[in-house]
Parts: sequence; C-alpha cells; structure tokens
Amino acid sequence: MAIAEKGVPDLVITDVMMPVKDGYEFASEMKQNMLLNHIPIIMLTAKTTDEDRIKGLRCGVEAYIQKPFHQEELLIHIENILKDRRILKEKYLSAITQSDSANKIDNDANLKFLQEITHIIHSEINNPKLSSNFLADKMALSISQLSRKINGITGYSTISYVLRLKLNKAKNMLVDGTLTVAEVSDACGFYDASYFSRVFKKEFGVSPSHYQKMPTSSVN
Repeated sequence: MAIAEKGVPDLVITDVMMPVKDGYEFASEMKQNMLLNHIPIIMLTAKTTDEDRIKGLRCGVEAYIQKPFHQEELLIHIENILKDRRILKEKYLSAITQSDSANKIDNDANLKFLQEITHIIHSEINNPKLSSNFLADKMALSISQLSRKINGITGYSTISYVLRLKLNKAKNMLVDGTLTVAEVSDACGFYDASYFSRVFKKEFGVSPSHYQKMPTSSVN
C-alpha cells in the first residue's frame, strides 16, 4: 500500500496468500482509497473454488487468474484492461468537458473525483495562483500523487488538464459572442493574449478570433 500510494501505478498484480494481510483485504483497501481506487487489480491465486473467485471479484478486482497460469494469459488480461481504461478515460473527459449525460457513469468514484477537481478549477479559473501546488493542497494530496491520479483517470497531467478545461471554457464563451477575445482570455485565466491565441489554435486548429466568427453550425 505504501508503494502504491507513493507511485500510483497504472495496474497492480497481487497474490491472494500473503503475510500480514491477504489479497482480498489488500484489494478492498485499494478500492476504498481515494488516491488508488481507479487502479485496476489482477489477482493471482491457487484457490480455485467458485466461492474464492466470487470473493475476489466482490473486492473489485478486474481479473482473477488461477495458478498455475500461462504467461500469455496474464499478458492478454493486462493488455485488455489497459485498453478498456483508455476507452474509459475518453468517456470521463466527455462527461466532464462536454456535460454529455449519455457518457456519464453513475456512482463512479473516478467521475466524482474529476467533478470535484473540475469544480475547483472552474471556481478558481482566473486565479493567478491556480497551479498544481494549489490544487494538490485543496485535494490534500502531494503534487505527484495528484498528477498521477488525474493522469490515471484522464491521461493528462494536472497542468494539461487545467489547460484543457480553460480552453473548453474559452471555446464556449467565444461561441456565446458577448465578450471580446481579450475579455475571454482574461476570464479564463490567460493573462497573455498571444499565448492564449497560440494554445487555442494548437488545440482547435483555428485562432480564437477566427473561431468566434465561425457559423454556429460549424462550431464543434
């Protein structure tokens, strides 16, 4: 647990039979830990009864593999789990940045975490002190823990995620058309207009001023 909390890995493989605490207890603790609950777990065990397998699945593990196992089987499970996680990351981002109710995952701890951090970012979006350190303090995590947690859910670093939210807010404000590009830049926490124009064009392919003039039907 100490190693997992320090490094926040992409995936954990655990045995069932271990000293101090068994794999079931370990998996349960991980799934109840706000920092670690997004991490998929593969459980290896010599226990082969249906009851044992169901117990493992109830702990929230993504795969329960009986010993002895083929290396290829384990690698396929890892590949499939990480592929599914990449798809899930896209759904999380869609749910947050587009408010797409069709993609929302009800009662999902990761989505709730993203909603919490996103609310903080939006409420502080034009705060010059908004930074990884600021957000880490708000979430009671270290900077590295927060970055790996956000990366594990979205695929973005903390700073990249903040920038993505700022740009999406700016895009929506430009579509509204009631503010100038400079006013939108300031409202979204960009205090260098040239930098705002540069990162906006890199993200959306057009400058903010050109985007604002585009027909509503052409705006994505």
